[in-house]
Amino acid sequence: KRFSENRVARAKISQDLSLDNFNFNLLSLNEETLIKNIMNTQFTENNTNFLLVGNHGVGKTHLGSAIVRKACFNEKTGYAESVKDMCRKLVLSHKLGNWYEVAKVYLECNILFLQDVATIPLELDEVAALYEIVAQREGHGCIIIETCVSTKDWFNRMADDDVLVSGILERLQKNCIVIKFEGKSRRLEDKKK
Repeated sequence: KRFSENRVARAKISQDLSLDNFNFNLLSLNEETLIKNIMNTQFTENNTNFLLVGNHGVGKTHLGSAIVRKACFNEKTGYAESVKDMCRKLVLSHKLGNWYEVAKVYLECNILFLQDVATIPLELDEVAALYEIVAQREGHGCIIIETCVSTKDWFNRMADDDVLVSGILERLQKNCIVIKFEGKSRRLEDKKK
């Protein structure tokens, strides 16, 4: 158990976020069943990607963290970060000549959890960095994408390069489970109370 908890800590996710305390109320019964079935299988062996789409504050980060946590307790490795932060680091590493040293944390884990994809616009060099990671991970690990933006709107949010965005989406969606969250932000609702 200690080794699993260490893997969770290295993944940069909260130790507290698991399926046991996840609120399924904002998902359909079909999606709830799908998630529970996924979590009872070796989803990392199939390099299954996940696309978690919905408003802010509806549980996407919680679910993504729970998936990474489950993988860590199944002796896999994970890593979580905002896509903007990852891309900034990768762009800088290209300039400094130490790209692989920086990129290996994103490439070598079994499951990569990228948060706020297309929520914050990306510059062209950042989109290129995201493309590099997605392309190199294809067939070599899972990617979880957490976003508030429908994939059709990614083209307007990620610089001005439809070719790169198409390449990212094509690779992500090849072996992908899409989970749509409905409803308004629970954080806002809690704040009103």
